[in-house]
Amino acid sequence: MDGTKVKVSWTAPSNSGGTGVPVTAYQVLFKQSDGLYSTIHAECDGTSATIVAALQCEVEMTTLLSAPFNLLEGTLVVVVVQALNVIDYSVPSAPNTVGVLAQVVPHAPTSAPVRGASTTESQIEATMATVTSTGGSPIISYSLEINDGSGFVSVAGDPIYQLS
Repeated sequence: MDGTKVKVSWTAPSNSGGTGVPVTAYQVLFKQSDGLYSTIHAECDGTSATIVAALQCEVEMTTLLSAPFNLLEGTLVVVVVQALNVIDYSVPSAPNTVGVLAQVVPHAPTSAPVRGASTTESQIEATMATVTSTGGSPIISYSLEINDGSGFVSVAGDPIYQLS
């Protein structure tokens, strides 16, 4: 997975269906939460010459979290691929058994930040509870906004995080 995209790659079949019968396209099928498989033509169109040559495509994680896929956090993204020649599609490949798990945005902290004991006129210390549901991947940073009287603004600088 690269950021918010799931990269799917496969190997070309060892037998394309006969001498001089090339594979002309692939059908990439993603498993839905109901167990059925479906394509994502907008993002993983196996008829694209670029995808056929590269033997890979990328799909937004948000696509897999929404209908018709509706994958839940922590669910393995399962894919099968079929090759197409002038005759028809091949049988599907075996589904993957390892790989990327569906990830969602983390839940909000369970409580609002609290002013810390080291707060002075020139420095604000804020403590907050840790996030209990990370969405399936580690939390890499937090952001803090304060109300300066005219609205909320992001706090800049080099914050020190004290999580409880």
